[in-house]
Amino acid sequence: MLVGFLGGASWLTPVLAQQAITSAVPAQVVFIPDSGATALSKHPSLPILYACTTGDPNASGLVTYRLNPDGSLADGGKKTYGQELFVVGTNTVFESVSLPPCVMAENKMLLLASAPAHAGDYFADSNKNQYAVLKLDDEGQPTKLVSAFCLNFTPQQPLMATLWEPTTRRVYATYHAGVALWFELGRDGCPLDKQGHALAIPPILHYWSLAYVPQWQRFFAMQTGVGGRISIFRLTADGKGLDSFQSLHAVRGYYPSGSITASPKFRKLYLLDNGPSDELIVYPLTNEGRLTGVPRYFSLGQAVFIRFDFKGGLLYAFGKDGLLRIFELDDNGHPTGAPQVFDLACGDIRDFLVDEHTGKVYIASTQSHRRDAAQRRRRADQTAQAH
Repeated sequence: MLVGFLGGASWLTPVLAQQAITSAVPAQVVFIPDSGATALSKHPSLPILYACTTGDPNASGLVTYRLNPDGSLADGGKKTYGQELFVVGTNTVFESVSLPPCVMAENKMLLLASAPAHAGDYFADSNKNQYAVLKLDDEGQPTKLVSAFCLNFTPQQPLMATLWEPTTRRVYATYHAGVALWFELGRDGCPLDKQGHALAIPPILHYWSLAYVPQWQRFFAMQTGVGGRISIFRLTADGKGLDSFQSLHAVRGYYPSGSITASPKFRKLYLLDNGPSDELIVYPLTNEGRLTGVPRYFSLGQAVFIRFDFKGGLLYAFGKDGLLRIFELDDNGHPTGAPQVFDLACGDIRDFLVDEHTGKVYIASTQSHRRDAAQRRRRADQTAQAH
């Protein structure tokens, strides 16, 4: 096992100029017409989008949207599935929080995960972490519930992130504090072992952001809160030991949610630090995905979410000020030039994702359905006037 600790000086933060703010919506932006949508996933090969909802305990847990070839939402392509998908529905007092679905494309299945929104107040059979596996048809639409279960080994703390690794058929999960584990799913979608296996990495706390690069077989984990560490590791074939491990203190912000991305194309690791400067931290990686050298820092302007379109060479950053900033990436994968800045007026951003195949950016927010409806009305009026 190789253990590495990196540190040292870093490059000075480049200050990126900003263009004028526009209220026009970029052509690639698609609003999810449901203010309850909180977690999004896109099928890797089929034109279908999955959105999980959070809020009313009796609200539906999953909505699917059929997509046009250009990635826009197809008219009449919305389908809703109920919350009876889980073992025990959240009770009428406590709400649940849905995580982004994991698409198991090779087996035509979809993995859903739900965590209690009020785990600190109450944690029992009606308010716990739950999983559900759905069978998908040839169009990616759910057809039936395959399995619904809870793990026997589950701490009294909510799930923060899940990740599906198809080669080993393992689901990796991180919890609110100090716990990360994996369990295996059979080809029938049922768990082979509900006990779960703790990850054999040094004691961790608040590792809420998790990414995996299959070609490197490496995990990238980011710590939220005190400590601000990132860890890069490879597991042994049986998942019970470490093949390599690197760790260092990297971020200062308290809540860098879902903000770690590794790019094999540019051999870079990207981190969003929600600290005082709201910086993008870019670490160079080797051809095998190991940390090497010192990072560069880039100011993003109060960013709270970042997503990348590496194929299109773009970085999307949503700010605390409600603005979307779009940066171009240079040949080394670094933000360059002044960003385009858009005031989308869509309320609080809950989740958004980028589909590199079409270049579309899907946004789930508290008011996106209103903005989308206004856009549709304007387009209809323009079409009518043209005729």
